[in-house]
Amino acid sequence: MRRTVLATLALSVFLPLAAQAQQWTAAQREVWEFEKACWAAQEVDVIMPCFHDDYIGWAIGSSVPLSKEDRQPFFARGFETEQTVFLNLKPLAITMYGNVAIVLYISTYTAQNRITGEETTVTQRWTDVCLKQGDRWAYIADHGVVISPD
Repeated sequence: MRRTVLATLALSVFLPLAAQAQQWTAAQREVWEFEKACWAAQEVDVIMPCFHDDYIGWAIGSSVPLSKEDRQPFFARGFETEQTVFLNLKPLAITMYGNVAIVLYISTYTAQNRITGEETTVTQRWTDVCLKQGDRWAYIADHGVVISPD
């Protein structure tokens, strides 16, 4: 009985999300590809172009909003000490307003410490505001929160 209730609940939550993802416009799919490419970055030179020069956002654990310039040393240190060995991104909603996209999603990743080999898995909830200028997307603002640490 309990399994049936849990299965029904899971389907009622995730089926609409899957159906929505299948009906995305070309613009929504383009924004999601941008998101996946930025999350897959493992080098500072690859991730920094994902951020608009006017970016401001709430990084996980930051007590104040950070600029693009503020984020760079965090990425540099993170890539030096850890590597992502597993990444799963689940889009929840992508709302388009011309050349602006608001993207809500869940990220789950496993980072491996390059020195100790220890692995940590974290699940986060993100809201990203992306701006398209010319033919490229960039983060203009974001907010993330850990919802399930290892």
